[in-house]
Amino acid sequence: MSAVTVNIAAAFSGRLVHWALSSNVSAQHAEVLAAAGAVVAQRTSEGHVCARLSEVAEATQLEVGALRALLLGTGLVAAPDARATAVLVLDAADRLYLHRYYDYEARLARRLAVSLTGLQPTITGPGLALLAALFDPLVTDGSQWQRLAVAVALGRRLLVVSGGPGTGKTTTVAKLLACLVAEDPRCRIALAAPTGKAAARLGAALAEKSAALPAALQARLAQVPTTVHRLLGSGLRGFRHNAAHRLPFDVVVIDEASMLDVSLATHLLEAIPDHARIILLGDRDQLEAVESGAVFSQLCATQALTVPMRHALAQWSQVPEEAIDATIDPLDPMADSVIWFKKNYRFHRDSAIGRFALAIQAGDSDASLAELGAKDPALEWLLPRGAQPDVAVIERLRAGYAAYYAAAASDADPLTVLRAFDAFRVLAAMREGPWGVNALNQWLARTMRERVQTLTGGPWYRGRPVLVTRNDRVVNLFNGDIGVTLPDASGQLRVWFPAGADGVRSVPLAQLPPHDTAFAMTVHKSQGSEFAQVAVILPEADSPMLSRELLYTAVTRAREQALVIARAGAVAAAVRQPGNRLSGLRDQLEQALHGAGQ
Repeated sequence: MSAVTVNIAAAFSGRLVHWALSSNVSAQHAEVLAAAGAVVAQRTSEGHVCARLSEVAEATQLEVGALRALLLGTGLVAAPDARATAVLVLDAADRLYLHRYYDYEARLARRLAVSLTGLQPTITGPGLALLAALFDPLVTDGSQWQRLAVAVALGRRLLVVSGGPGTGKTTTVAKLLACLVAEDPRCRIALAAPTGKAAARLGAALAEKSAALPAALQARLAQVPTTVHRLLGSGLRGFRHNAAHRLPFDVVVIDEASMLDVSLATHLLEAIPDHARIILLGDRDQLEAVESGAVFSQLCATQALTVPMRHALAQWSQVPEEAIDATIDPLDPMADSVIWFKKNYRFHRDSAIGRFALAIQAGDSDASLAELGAKDPALEWLLPRGAQPDVAVIERLRAGYAAYYAAAASDADPLTVLRAFDAFRVLAAMREGPWGVNALNQWLARTMRERVQTLTGGPWYRGRPVLVTRNDRVVNLFNGDIGVTLPDASGQLRVWFPAGADGVRSVPLAQLPPHDTAFAMTVHKSQGSEFAQVAVILPEADSPMLSRELLYTAVTRAREQALVIARAGAVAAAVRQPGNRLSGLRDQLEQALHGAGQ
């Protein structure tokens, strides 16, 4: 547990004790509350939405039944139906929540239930006719699920698509949107992603995939995706669009939805009109959101259909029922709305990165290490010699940025420099420590400073890459946006950011929101991005930061080559450790659907 996590847990525990004592709670109750508060705050800061009551029981050496009675007797812990004035919420499955996180899950479940129940949109001829025309002759090698996803989107108000990089999610969305436009030419469409980088990638990919569509459809789909925060109208007083002031759209597509935490997901879905189609795209094997929650992986944990929907999908898509091999489970709360893409078009069977990613997904540490040791040029393995980066490691990382160093030091235009920077990226598991982002940035920045002869002075120098870490609507920059520092025509340093498909814009240094140097970035921050080459740096095998999702996410950011810098024990530890964030969302969704009459 990090020092920050310990401090958060201790601070909340102290406040809870103060509230308890001021409410004339007994010393025994106050002590139990302190333990419960510490555990819940710790779990929340680690990304979980709740804690298990058994964890508190272990900390207090009480039986779970006795502990439940003690907590409910304090007046500060309540069951869900009496939670209005409670600080902590304890549900029937012995999950203990901070009040606001229980509220987020309950609200999110209620909004999802609206899209999963009630009358479905009527499917007429134009959308189905275009569906048949847009897809290749029927095959059943895994790609039939793209066709089925479009059919689900035509017939349902919620579609969740999970697939790794290269499985055709964007190709499918382009065709899906074309079918929806054919079905309703007046439908209003919004495209968004959690970060600016992910939004830009979605826009570029859709523009490419839409090129084969008729000109009228291309023009209809030619819009620039935005960030979720921009879509909602983020401001000092919260979001402009919310449950009381809905977004003006009929179709909302969210890419990289695995990055949505429970708070942002709740605000987003509540702002979408009840009649609108919601399409969530992501990868259930990627890292969860930085903040609390694992919304996407919870929603697409299973791929299930009801029998009537299977019949309907076969009719709409012309895919034979025997090729629709999803589980039949009418009790699954997400039944009929989840599609998994498994066929990979980027990492083929002979791709070292693809084989490595599959071994990681399978939790097979032996196969993962065997792929690393196969000496394939696309998958390089560099063993560090000690507990700190050695000369060989640093020189290898500097070599990865050689083209960028040269471009940034030259008279190349900002767009060329930005593209050079996006060709390579160093990804680390943590910020602090010898293998952390901060230390690596110092090493890599020194080379850039040497090239432009700015070894002394302040933090700014030509070629400094910048990662924005906080949203700022005034200058229209958002968390995750990346720019490069270059002089303008007058010689003044400014930070240049991508703008649209092939544009750039610059921001004065003094107007930048909080930011970091970006030669190296955390794997979490890399989500939604893609680079020709990546270098993945893992800490020691005993690090709590290691997980299967972290390694998978890092490696699959690479299109052409991945360099893994780690000891064998660290790789094996990461592959063997799946992420498992605690959540009650699926139970909440079942309750919401039952209340809605499904």
